[in-house]
Amino acid sequence: MDFSKKIQKFSNQKSGQKGANIKKILAILKHLTGDDEVNFLKYYFLSTNQGKTVLEELKEVIFEKKIKEIFLNIQKAHQNAPQNEKQRFLSLISHFSKAELEKYGVSFSYSSLNTASNYRNNYKFGESYNVKRPDCKQVLPSETIEKIHNFFYNDRISTNSSYLSIIKKFPNNKKESIPVRILETSYINCYTQ
Repeated sequence: MDFSKKIQKFSNQKSGQKGANIKKILAILKHLTGDDEVNFLKYYFLSTNQGKTVLEELKEVIFEKKIKEIFLNIQKAHQNAPQNEKQRFLSLISHFSKAELEKYGVSFSYSSLNTASNYRNNYKFGESYNVKRPDCKQVLPSETIEKIHNFFYNDRISTNSSYLSIIKKFPNNKKESIPVRILETSYINCYTQ
């Protein structure tokens, strides 16, 4: 090949010329690697300084829009979350610097990032959401179920709804409409009674 000719920058080439040059480069790559282009490219992008730099630039181009969208969604969730939940959402991106976050169009105060970073270091995201459910295999004695039933059917505690009902189906295809009970007191009052 003659490398003495001045060649236009790839970005300035027309699409036909770009396509022809890509075919030539791929043919040379295939020949020089003995049909092992994938391992060559892995080595180039992951093991050489030049390849790592190119890969970082490619990642930014490929993922920038998606990352920005994710960051903006996390920012919206953070803004809409109750005050005691905000650091959970921010902890997802708290390992990024303030400058990096601003590059993607999101902005948080240093104190918010520090709080979220501390949260991230002490908890895993969602860890405190793992509420242990009661063991449903344990069956309550029928006397206890009867007491609970009688308590909640007391008119001081709940009343029949005039607009909500449940349709109960029986094995013989008979249906019965059962009104939903509306709680007339708070859960705390129920608990203390």
